[in-house]
Amino acid sequence: MRTNKDLLKEVYRLRNLIAGERGSQQIDLAQIESDYRFQRELRESKGYELRGQIDALNREYARVIEDKQRQARNDAYFATPEGAAHKRRLEEAIAQRRQAWKEHMQQSISFVEGRLQQTLGPHWGVSRYSEEHMTISVIDAAGSTLQQRKYYFGQDIDIWYEDRTGRGMNNVRFRANCGTTGSFEMEGGGSVGERALFYVGVGRLLSDRNLVRDIRHTMATTVQVADNLANELARLQKELDDPLKERKRQETQPENKPNKQFKPPKHSRGIR
Repeated sequence: MRTNKDLLKEVYRLRNLIAGERGSQQIDLAQIESDYRFQRELRESKGYELRGQIDALNREYARVIEDKQRQARNDAYFATPEGAAHKRRLEEAIAQRRQAWKEHMQQSISFVEGRLQQTLGPHWGVSRYSEEHMTISVIDAAGSTLQQRKYYFGQDIDIWYEDRTGRGMNNVRFRANCGTTGSFEMEGGGSVGERALFYVGVGRLLSDRNLVRDIRHTMATTVQVADNLANELARLQKELDDPLKERKRQETQPENKPNKQFKPPKHSRGIR
C-alpha cells in the first residue's frame, strides 16, 4: 500500500507531465521532498484526497494528449486543399453569424432609442444592451462627443427580459429597476439632468403601454436570436475543432436516410 508521500509524489509527477505537454514550467522532482510546499501539502493532505487528485490528473493528462493528437490531425487535414476549403467555409460561416448578431443589436438599439426619444424626449438613449439586460439613460449632451456619449450619473433604468420557458420552468420575467441617489429638488424638472425630470421620464415610460410593449418585444426577439445564433456558433465551432469526425459522420450516413437533426450542445447564453 502506497504511503501519502508516495501518493503526493505521484500527484507532482502527473502535474509535471501535464505542464510538459502544455509547455509550462516543471518542478524538479529530485529536490521535491526538501521543498516547503511539498512538506506542507503532505501534512495537510489525506490519503483519499490524494487518490482523488491522482484520478483527476490522469483524466486531465489523457484529455491533454487527446487534444494534441486531434490538433495534429487537424493541422495535417487543413494543410490539404480539401481541408483548407473546409476550414475557410467554417470560418466564413462563423464570421457571418457574428456579424449578423452585431447588426441585430445595432438595429435593436436604434429602434428602442427612436421610440424613447419619440415619447420621452431626445435626451434619452440606450447606454447598454446585452441579450437579457438593457439600460436606458439620460444623455449628458454637454459632456458627450461624436466619438463617445456620456450619461448623467444615477439617471438610469435597468430592464431585464428573462425567458426560462423550456428549461425546467415556465417562467418569463420582464422587470425594471431605476436609479436612486437620495433626495432631489421638488421644484425643478425643467432642465435635462435634474433628478425631477428623470423621474418624470420614468413615469411617462411606465404609463405608455405601447412603448413598454415595444421594448418587451425587442428584448424577447433578441433573446431568441441570441439562442439561435449561439446554437449555430456552437455547431460550427464543434465542427471546426474536429472536422475529420464530422466528415466521417457524413461519409457513414446511409444515403437512403436523412441526416438526423442536429442537437446543439448545452451552452452559456451569449454570442462570442
